[in-house]
Amino acid sequence: MTCIVGYKDLTTGDVWVGGDSAASTPMEVMIMETPKVFRAGSLVIGCAGSIVAINALRYGLQQIESEREDFTLSPSVDSLDQYMTLVFPRFARKVFKRARELTDGYNYPFGAVVGIHDRLYSVESNLQWEVPASRIAATGSGMSIAMGALDILTQLEGLAPTEIVSRALDSSARLTPYVRPPFHLMSTISGQHIVME
Repeated sequence: MTCIVGYKDLTTGDVWVGGDSAASTPMEVMIMETPKVFRAGSLVIGCAGSIVAINALRYGLQQIESEREDFTLSPSVDSLDQYMTLVFPRFARKVFKRARELTDGYNYPFGAVVGIHDRLYSVESNLQWEVPASRIAATGSGMSIAMGALDILTQLEGLAPTEIVSRALDSSARLTPYVRPPFHLMSTISGQHIVME
């Protein structure tokens, strides 16, 4: 179980994606060394759900930049939405198919928050996506708590994007037994990767 959050800073256009480090069963929680938030080419992706699905996306999607010669990714809304509709699902299905072949054929559930340039996407297991008008997104077992925290935090003045994302994750960690620090935060435009204990 996990919590992944996304926030779009309207001042800079930067999209921040943050995630916790818990891997859990109904009886145990383990802290993962490998972050659930990662960069794959122009994308910053945070995944919740099966570790198999997260690893398949992490290592499989790193090939996107070299294999998507038929599509030029520009920072326009139309181009980014076309990418999320035509290219991202094709590659995600390919890496999930390979993961199923290597394991027991099970369809591994996942949810994702994806940032590309100045665009924030919420992605479901069936690879449908939405762009939240509220400029916030979350997935995982801590989603409801994080969304409430994000809604309030984005209304406060003077908070940095890293504070908004980390405080939403911290709220989930305090109120959900399956969300734990350290928190990994990554941005699309500035390229920062911050770890918060």
